[in-house]
Amino acid sequence: MDQDSIIVVSENKGDIIFTHEFEQFKNQMGLNIWVCHKADPESKGMVESTVKFVKRNFLPHRFFMEEEDLNESFLAWLARTGNAKVHGTTKKVPAQVFELEREHLRAVQSKINNLSPSIMRTVRKDNTILYNSNRYSLPQGTYTKHPEVTVTATQDELAIYDAFGNDLLARHSISPLRGTLIKLTEHRRDKSASLDKLEGQILEGLDSLVTDQWKAYLRKIREHKPRYYRDHLTMLRQLTLELPFPTLEEAMHYCADRELYSINDLKSAAEYIGQQATVVQPPLLEIQPISNPTIVNLNTQKRKLSDYQYLGGDTHE
Repeated sequence: MDQDSIIVVSENKGDIIFTHEFEQFKNQMGLNIWVCHKADPESKGMVESTVKFVKRNFLPHRFFMEEEDLNESFLAWLARTGNAKVHGTTKKVPAQVFELEREHLRAVQSKINNLSPSIMRTVRKDNTILYNSNRYSLPQGTYTKHPEVTVTATQDELAIYDAFGNDLLARHSISPLRGTLIKLTEHRRDKSASLDKLEGQILEGLDSLVTDQWKAYLRKIREHKPRYYRDHLTMLRQLTLELPFPTLEEAMHYCADRELYSINDLKSAAEYIGQQATVVQPPLLEIQPISNPTIVNLNTQKRKLSDYQYLGGDTHE
């Protein structure tokens, strides 16, 4: 049969992902499935040619009123024509070939268990799925690991499995409301714990002699900018890779003394300190003694102090 969304979700580069119901059926029956590529006549031409043969050689020439009449006529046609005549390409009689293949066929399972109905859902970036106009949560990281999941619903409960329907990811009580977020406690990310871990990793890489001072400075940043603390820690970690620790330490003291609680300010201060350390001071010019005797013996005119006092008095008046 043609590849259909009822059977196959994705070819997945050879690791076929089947729908939840068909995966259950395949496992129960122990089937090995061959999925043909889309628009690939070489891989499914034989099957399609058989369907075309039936459509062109049997159906156009038969009139029937009931389904039973059609089935009876079709079986009779197969016995005398479809399976009895030599095939034009293989030069074999289909009925005789089938007898040879019959030895390799397996008995059909007499009883097939009822399969629970399920549907496919795409996982959103916030690790939720949509169901009946509500959002239901999934564990952190599901969006990356399982882009698509299968959902099985009963009257009161919603079970969410991986795409194969094997691993249970979450189980929710179905909400009668609309437009709400139903989120389990274990699906909430403990942001404080992850921030503390990141902060600890950065402090371990800094100078142990001033760790307490760094802790106090970072505590102030966390108090002033709690929503952006992760961004500040990420920037500080990058600075520890780019700048020497003494420069960062001096910049931290500079910012702490002036109550500049921001890694942006610390970065600017560290860059300025680094630039000052690399500025090359011009060498002092050596004063050369005067060697011209005319200039050395030159007598300059000297005024009397009373002249300045007189000028000062006129100006005052």
